[in-house]
Amino acid sequence: MDDRKIVFIVGSSRSGTTLMAHILNNHSEVYSFNELHFFEKLWIPDYQLIDESDAVKILHRLFCSARIHPYKNCSKNMFESEIDLLLMNKKFPIYGLELFSTFLFYETEKNGKNIPCEQTPRNLFYLMYILNYFKNAKIICMVRDPRDVLLSQKLKWKRIFKSKKEPYPISEAIRNWINYHPITISLLWKASVKSILPYLSDNRVLVVKFEDLINRPEDVVKGVCKFLCINYENNMLDVPYAFSSIYEDENRKGIDKRRSGNWINRLSSTEIFIIQKINNNMMEKFDYRVKNVGFNPLLLVYYVLTFIPKALLAIFFNLKQNKNVFHSLHKRLIHLLK
Repeated sequence: MDDRKIVFIVGSSRSGTTLMAHILNNHSEVYSFNELHFFEKLWIPDYQLIDESDAVKILHRLFCSARIHPYKNCSKNMFESEIDLLLMNKKFPIYGLELFSTFLFYETEKNGKNIPCEQTPRNLFYLMYILNYFKNAKIICMVRDPRDVLLSQKLKWKRIFKSKKEPYPISEAIRNWINYHPITISLLWKASVKSILPYLSDNRVLVVKFEDLINRPEDVVKGVCKFLCINYENNMLDVPYAFSSIYEDENRKGIDKRRSGNWINRLSSTEIFIIQKINNNMMEKFDYRVKNVGFNPLLLVYYVLTFIPKALLAIFFNLKQNKNVFHSLHKRLIHLLK
């Protein structure tokens, strides 16, 4: 167990986790990481203990993701001295979460801060392990209108044209294009929000709706600070106009209120029909009103017939993203079937 304060920002993909991480990173005490993808990509709970050689590989990938880029590879000898330092006096095999904790706090302190903030969205499927190990963990769960999530996922591959500062590899754009299917995204959103339901009564978990953050940023962020037991600082909302799937990155700072409600004019009625049909109960739980829409029968048949082939293709192109892709699917199916 680790009793130090640590923040995890979770949620379905494209729900504002990156925006919240940048807001918190502006705080004098909080250091926000890039998406580290420790769970699933580097380690899964089925393999609690890891040996020294695997520990070196995991730390190398964590350093590379945190300091270079989540999608870039780093030379084998990069970070060698720091990895040796972190593993000094460690007894192997070591628990995966202990290794993860060691890295998070080392990197946070190296950046002159004391509270790590990890913002990989899929961590919400591992809250049981996180809350059991990190006794003073604070979980911020971002929830966004599933129709805006669907639109953002649909256009995510176009980030290659919109990102001005951070490199966006062509391979990642291709993978994101392949990942999009309205039925797949609808099911993933449902699995994500259902996975958080058992933890709503835990005082270490706070649900933040993306729409509230966009429309009432100061009030919401002050509430987040109160939840984290840190003081609100005036510069926290000075975040870049970036990371949108719809709009190009801009050289100005603040909360971009254009990023809510775009689904109304940019999704087809069939896409809206599909995501509402699959998620109407969960939408109601989070106060997202269902819109009465028709659908194109031919387009609906097309989406149904292409769902399985597209899903299989997406699994193939995501094999490198997860240590065990079948474990990942199992975690999501569990919540869908509950």
